[in-house]
Amino acid sequence: MTDVRVISFEKIDSLRKHMLLTRTQMAQLLGVSRVTYYNWKARGSVTPRNVVYARKVLKEVLRVMVDHEWPSPNVVALESDDRYAELLKLIRVV
Repeated sequence: MTDVRVISFEKIDSLRKHMLLTRTQMAQLLGVSRVTYYNWKARGSVTPRNVVYARKVLKEVLRVMVDHEWPSPNVVALESDDRYAELLKLIRVV
């Protein structure tokens, strides 16, 4: 059975901030447009049709955070686009 429980936008945005991602970068990771990302913010949760993929991506981002101690001081020192490129190298889902 597919897990379509609500995902709180607040938790997604907290993770985005911890990972030092822009809203655009987080939207790209989640496979949605910035407009959709902002709509999630307005409603406070991810739309049901996006929950399954979003959950996979978020689990993978959390794995990178734990396994690679993201963001390390070296990562923090990078420019935003370079930091995002490094993250994409580590993510297996996207």
